[in-house]
Amino acid sequence: MRRLFLLVLVLVGLVGVLARGDCNCSAQDPAAPLCYTAFFTCETVFFRLVVPGEFLVSPGISPSPLITGWRIEKLDGTLVFQDLFPSVPLGAWYQMSWNQRDSSWNPVSPGYYRVVVRTTSAGEFVGYVQIVERPGLFSCSPMRLCSRVCSPACGTPYVAIERDRSSDCGCSVSLLVNLGCGCGCH
Repeated sequence: MRRLFLLVLVLVGLVGVLARGDCNCSAQDPAAPLCYTAFFTCETVFFRLVVPGEFLVSPGISPSPLITGWRIEKLDGTLVFQDLFPSVPLGAWYQMSWNQRDSSWNPVSPGYYRVVVRTTSAGEFVGYVQIVERPGLFSCSPMRLCSRVCSPACGTPYVAIERDRSSDCGCSVSLLVNLGCGCGCH
């Protein structure tokens, strides 16, 4: 019984040390955008255009901008996927989603992507996502993501990118050990 207790104690300590080693989200890729939301591969990326009330009451602004389409680009501007609906623009209430596939329906590779939402009267608005390879079952990589979230300028529309906590990418097993790390990780 004593050996079992010591073995469990050593295993819990080892997991804690490995998890603690990745608690620093400050290691930032120099090519990364300043603000982005991270997703594991095969998760659906949900996004919407948020039009604050102050934008609608500003002098010289026409009625609420309508959405005429959206696209996903690599950071170098290469088009990955596009969905246009210019004949029937949609209101800012419309929630869009991207299944991390390109125009040929192939899964995209891990990396940073730009989400661009086009409107009728207010131009284009941009948000950024990072796609991260989901670690394998016996990987030493952590099962957590670090996002860099920035606040938009007051009174201007912006693209809100959201993670769906209930999304399922197939069978996966993970052990979550909360060590009180910050930096917007989930």
